[in-house]
Amino acid sequence: GRGDGGDGGDQIAGEAGDFLRTNSPCFAAQLPDGRLAVATVRNGIAFIRPDGSLERTISDGDGLPTRFITGLFVDRDGGLWATSLAHISRIAASSPTTVFDARAALPNKPYHALAAVGGRLFAATDDAVYELAGGGRQFVPVEALRGPVSALRASPGGLLASGFHSVKRLSGTGATMVYA
Repeated sequence: GRGDGGDGGDQIAGEAGDFLRTNSPCFAAQLPDGRLAVATVRNGIAFIRPDGSLERTISDGDGLPTRFITGLFVDRDGGLWATSLAHISRIAASSPTTVFDARAALPNKPYHALAAVGGRLFAATDDAVYELAGGGRQFVPVEALRGPVSALRASPGGLLASGFHSVKRLSGTGATMVYA
């Protein structure tokens, strides 16, 4: 959206605008090459060129585990990560999608946020934070960040994880309370 309750589809014309109006955009991320990736509630992700034209869309028929995408994150390598209610997917903007689910030791839960700090990728759920480990193939729970976490942010001092009335900072393997 645009912050005024609109669906944002009227700011991009043509086929891209039509797609956005029809599929309820909910999150966007700027890609390093200038394109915009837009997550939708109804039909996956749209890739929009800098001139506003629709490049392509990807959805469950193209390898995404679901059409309902809840968030997007661009990592330092330019890879696009998408969250859904029960999956995390890494999408190379010009190649196939990688889906992380139970096969990567992720529980079937909603994922609220992704953040990268010092080459480490983290995902937040209602009961824990998970880190991508095992050569980028498995997620493991971060013991120091058990409990509900709704937002993650990179900071100079480490990963900030906020939950219900608290903020913790993960530095190395230990967490310190920043606010409670």
